[in-house]
Amino acid sequence: MDQAQRQSDPGEQRVRAADIATRRRRIVDSAQAYVLAHCDDAVRMADLCAHLDISARLLHYCFREVVNASPAQYLRALRLDRARLELLAGRGGGILVQDVAARWGFWHLSGFGADYKRMFGELPSQTLYGTPSCGRARSGATVKLCGGLPDAASAAAG
Repeated sequence: MDQAQRQSDPGEQRVRAADIATRRRRIVDSAQAYVLAHCDDAVRMADLCAHLDISARLLHYCFREVVNASPAQYLRALRLDRARLELLAGRGGGILVQDVAARWGFWHLSGFGADYKRMFGELPSQTLYGTPSCGRARSGATVKLCGGLPDAASAAAG
């Protein structure tokens, strides 16, 4: 079979597409493992690309295809989720929202509060102090991000 026949063979095209999808899934899995292993660090796209030895464009394509979010949206969602867990654990413990936000790399409190409310349906202070929220919290997930995170990518992209 010559090159032209192989390229037009639908079976061969399906196999190539499956190989590409598998490779992209492996890249996203590796990126997720790296991010979880370095949650206490401020992981940036350049860190992921260097660790995975891939271009930023390939990383973006992989995340878009596998989790339907950009790597930046994914990282923001992960940091918001970790901040929420810390706020929930810190109820009554004298911690401050701004300290938690800063620890997770959110330097602009108004942006942190807006992203947090978009993702969880309540303000960070409402989570910390256990006050009822005005809106309803998001509970459903359409895309599984690592660690069982909700579909924060679409929520944070808003």
